[in-house]
Amino acid sequence: MERSAKLITFALVAWATFVAGIAPKEVAAQYYSQGEQKNKIVVDKKLRYIYDEQFSDNIDSSKRIFADGEIVEFQIKIENSGIEKIENILANDTLPSNLSLIFFPGDYDATKGVVSWKIDKLEKGESKRYYIRAKVIGEAESGNQNVKKVNLVEARSGDLVDSDNASYFVAKKVVPVTGAGDLIWQTGVVVSLGIGALRMRKAARGF
Repeated sequence: MERSAKLITFALVAWATFVAGIAPKEVAAQYYSQGEQKNKIVVDKKLRYIYDEQFSDNIDSSKRIFADGEIVEFQIKIENSGIEKIENILANDTLPSNLSLIFFPGDYDATKGVVSWKIDKLEKGESKRYYIRAKVIGEAESGNQNVKKVNLVEARSGDLVDSDNASYFVAKKVVPVTGAGDLIWQTGVVVSLGIGALRMRKAARGF
């Protein structure tokens, strides 16, 4: 009887140790692991030259430098990688300057250069893609430097937020420099031609 009581006591102590020490750690680890994935937004932004087949995270100057009038297209993927539905997601895409938009989702604030749209909901594991297409306007400055352009998109729902950016290069327009001396010379040539034409006209008429 006494031996049985000792065995029971030992078993209870062992069980209590397990519950108080090991089990909570495993349970807590499992709980927080799930909690981290419970609600999560993932944003991925890519871009391409309109005639390229593939989108890229960025377009380096060694691959392409966009000239004035060429078309760039952005792809924005917004995904719910969590395990619960996410609602009322607001997306804002801040675009670089010198773009003339062709089409885009939602609304465009030209003053701030921001395209914004709302996603009512994303079910768990669901993703949606959005596209912005624009014509590049070259930098109207003298010189031949290439200008790096970076644009950022952000998606937010309450405390959940994620963002991503994409970059590309634009070629500057080369503006010829005309000095005052050249302008005076050009004006003189025009005036001289006008006077000569007038004299020839008078000579032909005889008065």
